[in-house]
Amino acid sequence: MIVAAEITSEANDKKQMLPMLEKVEGIVEKKPEKAVMDAGYYSKENLEKAGKLKANCYVPPRKWEEKMQERKREAKYVFRFISYKRTYH
Repeated sequence: MIVAAEITSEANDKKQMLPMLEKVEGIVEKKPEKAVMDAGYYSKENLEKAGKLKANCYVPPRKWEEKMQERKREAKYVFRFISYKRTYH
């Protein structure tokens, strides 16, 4: 369930993690116990601060997300059909 969302012009969401947790608290009138966020929010400092708020945040590290994106790019080309050769490459 998405409880809070916001648009920002920043390159990543690292500075948005704690404000988002606070926004959730304001909406549901309770500190969030758990939160799932994408890798843009990841930083060791953010996770430590969230831990002090007693919020378990599930955020994949940036490297993991980059690996998944690379796998997706590679998978696109595994079975590419080359029409002039009439073969798969």
